[in-house]
Amino acid sequence: MKVSLAGVFAFVFFGLAHAQSERPLKHYRVGDTIRSDEIITVGPRGMRLPQASWQLVALQQFENRMRPGGGSTATAQVTAGIFAYIDGTRTLAVIYFSASESPLPADNWIGGGPRECGSIPVRFHENFGSHPNRPECHEIRLGRNFLGSGVKGMWGDARQSLSELGVGWSSKQFVSRYSRLIWGDSFEISIWANPRLFSPKGMQVSPETNDDVPQAFIDWSKRQVEQLRLLSERKIKVFTFGDTPKLEETAIAELPPTQVRPSKTDSASVSDPSRFPCTTEACVTHLKQYLNRPQPRALVLAKDRAFSSWQGEDPLANAMDLCRRKADSPESCRFYAVNSEIVWKLQ
Repeated sequence: MKVSLAGVFAFVFFGLAHAQSERPLKHYRVGDTIRSDEIITVGPRGMRLPQASWQLVALQQFENRMRPGGGSTATAQVTAGIFAYIDGTRTLAVIYFSASESPLPADNWIGGGPRECGSIPVRFHENFGSHPNRPECHEIRLGRNFLGSGVKGMWGDARQSLSELGVGWSSKQFVSRYSRLIWGDSFEISIWANPRLFSPKGMQVSPETNDDVPQAFIDWSKRQVEQLRLLSERKIKVFTFGDTPKLEETAIAELPPTQVRPSKTDSASVSDPSRFPCTTEACVTHLKQYLNRPQPRALVLAKDRAFSSWQGEDPLANAMDLCRRKADSPESCRFYAVNSEIVWKLQ
């Protein structure tokens, strides 16, 4: 099946001449929803997100160090943001955007910039013959532990933000990363795409090696980098990413429909067994198992005391779907807890 590239990633980068609707990334706050007409800027570069439900889930500023012309050490301020494309209760894509606020007249980097290409197994990598002091890299790979429990720093912040929202994600992701350090100026764009976006509808998604990264994703990534290389040199003012497949053309359509997160109904702790509507030994055991699972997670109960829980990708939808398949009265399935909040409503 030929995958049509249309619908999710439509980025437009603007130079300083395009001042309308611009807002510096450093002025955003974690949790902000991104409007489709906003241009998110870092120094001389800007990024316009596509029309989808994007939210800033992590923000950080740090310094890159360099030595101009063999002199004393100088620093360049860098701002980085992580944006998540959230569809109901699941994350379909994540974007990392990082750039220098202003360049310095230097070409001798002393660490602190993007890591070198090829540090982990990849499906494709290219360094374009770049100099070690001005490294340039594009790599495509399969990420197998996306936002895992041990993730730290900025990515730990992103995991926490999504967990608090009750939003799940796939632990396996197709990754395209482009970075460049040039003349005292750093620039990086990385994209993580849920593998289901690039799997034709109806096909099972179970990638295990980098050989499973589809050619459609590789070709798409290469086309973006051809123009990103020009943008990193500031030779153009506008850049537009090509789009990824429409959801109705992918295996995303095969997932249960996402659920709206129910509101908190009880201030008591979810670990309090006296609040749990089911008091049998099996129910109490299941509640304990639920409490030991990492967030995001959801717990569903049915009238006949059938129960189900789900942790990870699309937890609300998958927990509800599992309950409805197990229960004698599927229509009676209701959420008891989302993450650590009780959302149970008496009927």
